[in-house]
Amino acid sequence: MPEMDAKLKNFTASILFDAESECRRKTAETEREREAAIRRAEDEIKAETDRYVKIKTSEIKKDAGRRIFRGAHEDKKTLHARRDAIKRAVAADAAERALAYAESAEYLERLRLAVTEEIKNFNSTDTQIFLRGADCRRLAQSGFILPGGAAHVESRDIKYGGFVAHSASGGVRSDRTIDAALRDAEANFFTDRRTSDG
Repeated sequence: MPEMDAKLKNFTASILFDAESECRRKTAETEREREAAIRRAEDEIKAETDRYVKIKTSEIKKDAGRRIFRGAHEDKKTLHARRDAIKRAVAADAAERALAYAESAEYLERLRLAVTEEIKNFNSTDTQIFLRGADCRRLAQSGFILPGGAAHVESRDIKYGGFVAHSASGGVRSDRTIDAALRDAEANFFTDRRTSDG
């Protein structure tokens, strides 16, 4: 029997050894699978986090861009409104000053000289000089007669002063009204006037 007990002990020790070896192998394999699962989970979490950060960053950039655009657009509208207000105020002031100047003796003398010069430049017998009504009356009261047989015509289109000279036969027209000068000045009020003089 002692031989049987020894065989049984060896057999039991062998089974226990195999079982312990299998247990260690299974534990090591389980540990490797657990570590691999953790790495996969970490990679998935990192990828999901990167995706989330990328989406949120894009949303923040778009939102910031929209806010900047809206702010710039509002600033631009405010600037244009302010420029228009300045332009209207300057134009109104210039028009008021032009009307006041058109009542002066200096204006009347300059008008006579400019009309005479323009009629000579046209060198035509059918020249017509269009003037505002007040200027026609003031020139007549001062005894001024248009040279070269030119005719003067009262024009309701001229509000601030100056004149328009026209020759049908020569096909020539010259607008030397204060009205035209004011329109040009207002149209070009905020125009960049830099030159390329190098």
